[in-house]
Amino acid sequence: MKRTIAIILALALLLLASACGIWESNPDYAGTYTLVYESGDDYSFFGDDDVRLELYENGKGLDISDRETWDLQWSVRGNTVTIHEGILLGTYTGKMYDGFMVFADWEDSYRVYALDGVNVPDSFTDGNSPDSADKPAAEPKPTAGIPPAENADLSWWTRDWYGWWQLANMTGDYTQWSDSADCGASFEVGEDGICTLYIWDKDWYDRYDGVAAIEVGFSEDGSSAYSTGGWFVFRELGYADIVITRDAESGGSTLVFSGHYVDTAGSFDFRFMLRPWGERWDDVEAANLPSYYHNWYLPLLEAGAKFCPDEIGLLIPVTGETENTTPQPTTPQPTGLAWWTRDWYGWWQLSEGTGDYASGYWNDFADCGASFELAEDGSCILSIWDEDWGMDIDGVGIINLNFTENYDSAYSVSGRFMFKELGYSEIQITRGNAVDDATLIFGGHYEDESGSFDYYFVLRPWGMRWDNVAYTLPKSYYNWYLPLLEAGAAHCPDTIGN
Repeated sequence: MKRTIAIILALALLLLASACGIWESNPDYAGTYTLVYESGDDYSFFGDDDVRLELYENGKGLDISDRETWDLQWSVRGNTVTIHEGILLGTYTGKMYDGFMVFADWEDSYRVYALDGVNVPDSFTDGNSPDSADKPAAEPKPTAGIPPAENADLSWWTRDWYGWWQLANMTGDYTQWSDSADCGASFEVGEDGICTLYIWDKDWYDRYDGVAAIEVGFSEDGSSAYSTGGWFVFRELGYADIVITRDAESGGSTLVFSGHYVDTAGSFDFRFMLRPWGERWDDVEAANLPSYYHNWYLPLLEAGAKFCPDEIGLLIPVTGETENTTPQPTTPQPTGLAWWTRDWYGWWQLSEGTGDYASGYWNDFADCGASFELAEDGSCILSIWDEDWGMDIDGVGIINLNFTENYDSAYSVSGRFMFKELGYSEIQITRGNAVDDATLIFGGHYEDESGSFDYYFVLRPWGMRWDNVAYTLPKSYYNWYLPLLEAGAAHCPDTIGN
């Protein structure tokens, strides 16, 4: 009974996969691939013209073995080829090279299939084990149109980078992941001489323990790189699992790489685009710019930041090798309680969401307004609203506050944040820092029966400009906030961005 149910479920999933277009074909790889080599634990042989895979342009095909034939579906994403032969025969994943395919584990055997007339390098058919299926015969070829680096000079690579990565066709647990994120990267050579590409993004923001740590080798002329070890997301990498090339259309100043990722939790297609930190993207279409390019990256460059911060898109006071260019207010600022009781504008960010607050369901970055107002009983009430939760629906939160003796911080006494009642000091709000005393900063962890998330607020007084401040700018800063200031708006509207 269980086997029958399993087969029915698998058939349903297969029909769903076909309907959703998971098995999208790539006509460039269509053709008849003949078995040229197979090996197992105690055998190996070369060639069998009666065993072949016929891959049709529509993503379907046939597995022909002697007098038996099975229907199949196939796809190629990056350099990963997938052959699916149904619930009884299974799914096989291998590597697609120039005219031939290598499967490290096809029914416990190692197989190489090739198009007619293609000479497969000896390194793939020399009696190797399935583990060596990841080893191409030669290093990746340089991308056409890019001047080769003289003597493979790696100084062009070993620096910080900034850009984005995108996910598509997510399955399993990865359907809950965001489909794109800005990221930082750095090629660094260790004491052992191994060069490692570290990648991190706004959610996985540890430079050395983020999205990836890929040990790389380089082509002889230094114009491309390929993985030799390391890891990506939750999976170990092998030889040339990832190949990184310099994009010819950008004059070789952009790194691009893509592929297909699979583990026990699910799968996704991925694509990265990176440019050297400090380089502008003026020649790139708006749709291909990183999300934080205008509101975070450019302000950091103008402030003199030499390296990509570990925390992408967050408040980053510029220190160290850069000069602090944060402008100080030119008009006298109120003091004491009066410094607080006014309108504010900024943003708040959600991360590490669980349950209903998981990424993809909630906006993880939103502009917001705020107001501190004195009530008739002398207490101070902080109201917060954003672009989705306006004050017409009571906003993000209404919080009753007390202040420390010198008014340099505030803390909650009661009130509401999101869907939860607040208690004493559950939220603490700090006035600025040593770099900028005109900013309110606070964050914390929120949890209710629907899930949880971490949050982070950055607010500045309404009417104050954010020019040359090394902070993330609100999304509507240029096209909503500044025009309102120029029009003489003295208060933050109840609806943000309209």
